[in-house]
Amino acid sequence: LIEMTMGIAAVRDVMLDSEKEKESRRKPTNPLFYFLASYASLALRLTSLDFNDAIIRSTLFVPLFTKFLTALHRDCLSESPAAITRFFGSPVMSRLGALAFPMFILHGPIGQVFYKK
Repeated sequence: LIEMTMGIAAVRDVMLDSEKEKESRRKPTNPLFYFLASYASLALRLTSLDFNDAIIRSTLFVPLFTKFLTALHRDCLSESPAAITRFFGSPVMSRLGALAFPMFILHGPIGQVFYKK
């Protein structure tokens, strides 16, 4: 439940990105930096320090991924978007994104029908 709430807050944060915040930056940060940082934070679980998965996701991954989404949103509104922004906005990725949500919604009920104890 806490991860769902964090996700809702993150999406709302990106949606409410104000014009003042957009204008405060002269050159937008390349979203690739936050993308790599967020997924690199997940690699901390593989180190000998034995970090807890839930702690890494809630303290590092979600905030960095939220920054990535905000930077991606700002970059897609700029005059010359970065390569990662153009990639995620490509027709193929848009089509995959359009398929992902229905698959997410349907996988629970379908799984329950075919689940065997």
